[in-house]
Amino acid sequence: MERLLWRDISSKNWNAVEKRVAPMAMWSDEAGAVKGRDAIMERLKAMDMGAVQAGEVESAPAGTDMVVTLTLASQRAGRVRVLDVWQPVGGEWVLIAHSASREK
Repeated sequence: MERLLWRDISSKNWNAVEKRVAPMAMWSDEAGAVKGRDAIMERLKAMDMGAVQAGEVESAPAGTDMVVTLTLASQRAGRVRVLDVWQPVGGEWVLIAHSASREK
């Protein structure tokens, strides 16, 4: 789910990204926090990360949800540590929370 999300963000496949983000999702990064899919989509469309590689992926169930940590690497954005929370909805996983910070 993470690799698919970031592949779709890198390729600017916004319809696929929108389907992976819950309507009430929360997003927090160095630019601040936003709430709701529309605001998140705006933020993502403004970012220009270029090609993104996901690594160091770890996941752990939290009830019916899944908590995932990973490192994203791109030439434009550098290395970013990510914590995402995914929830199963209608047989699909959707992102409900995201937090990211650049590695120093």
